[in-house]
Amino acid sequence: MDIYTKYFAEARLLDINPLPRNQVRIRNNKITGIFMDKNDHPNNLLLSTLCNISFLQITLISDNIEMYDKLLSKLQHLNHLSICNSFVINIPSSILSLQNLVKISLINSYFSYLDLDFKKLQNLKALNIIKSRLIKGYNQIFSLIQLEHLYINRSDNRNFSKLKELSNLRYLEISNNSLKEIPFINHLQNLEYLSLSNNHLTSFSSIKLPNLRVLNLKKNKIKELDLQFNDLPKLESLDISDNSITELSDTISSCKNLRKLKINSNKLTQVPETIINNYNLEELRLDRNQLSILPEDIGNLSKLNKFTLKSNLLRQIPATIGKLQQIKFLDLSNNLLTSLPDEICNMRCKELNFSNNQIEQLPVAIGQLNSLRRLKFNSNNIVSIPDSIGNLVQIGEINLMDN
Repeated sequence: MDIYTKYFAEARLLDINPLPRNQVRIRNNKITGIFMDKNDHPNNLLLSTLCNISFLQITLISDNIEMYDKLLSKLQHLNHLSICNSFVINIPSSILSLQNLVKISLINSYFSYLDLDFKKLQNLKALNIIKSRLIKGYNQIFSLIQLEHLYINRSDNRNFSKLKELSNLRYLEISNNSLKEIPFINHLQNLEYLSLSNNHLTSFSSIKLPNLRVLNLKKNKIKELDLQFNDLPKLESLDISDNSITELSDTISSCKNLRKLKINSNKLTQVPETIINNYNLEELRLDRNQLSILPEDIGNLSKLNKFTLKSNLLRQIPATIGKLQQIKFLDLSNNLLTSLPDEICNMRCKELNFSNNQIEQLPVAIGQLNSLRRLKFNSNNIVSIPDSIGNLVQIGEINLMDN
């Protein structure tokens, strides 16, 4: 008998309405989590079966806070509590007895007076606040010096100055919060992941985070990215898409560990020379800028495996692009290309996208791309196809529509 069948049978025997299977998380024939909505009464749970769960998602109802207190006090093995779609005064105080609790998520909820001494939860390492309002609650949160993971999305809080106290943070995401400045950042020297996307930042500079590996600044209003990249020696991934950046700091070439760079939807008119010196780059995305030419030394980025330049103003690409032997995905769609260099057939690409250009013919040696699985030349001016295209033995899709 599987665990859910046993739970269902025991509940029916005790005249209790069991939770449906889609509200029960089962792993290795154990009930490890439950999902309760506002119609699930705490007293209808079979605690003898569920007391060992590690995950609970609930919707709190003001009239039933005492019953939720009783429920939570029994779940001493709980390590992740998720409170969703709740509009209450406070979180049940019995949460403070859950000494195994590692993570709390507050999602789409409203707490009119959040006043619990969260510091008593000594093992709490992660806190997610998503689309929630915490009246008088942030001082309690910013006192959780043991936190390593903090995610705040669409909150009502605008003052994050006390974040500097959370010196153990390794992961920090504050998105969709109308942030205009971040004076607290340099106090968080243990940060490895920082995301400040969808805010109102207009500049970003003077950041010294020696352990930072991922930096996400997309969808802000940044015009000047005056970072001293040698102050970010471990940086591996940078996303500055959807801003108004026209140039990059020369020091980006000092990021010897940089693997991913995304600069989509900015105002670049040329590929910054400093990027070309980042020889360890594996992914480069420059979509939706104002680029009209690629530098000849683009072939120096020999480790690139993803390269996208769609929706620019490119009329030609240099023959040196054929040196990019590690490329698996190349996208130059929505440009003004009229021809392609034969050297492009030296690549080991799996997917090529040249759709929506003005290309008149395919390279004669295109059949040499024997790793190719997807080829897109739709919406061009192609009038003939070379016979060598029949040599593409691994191809799964060829799109030549609208030529």
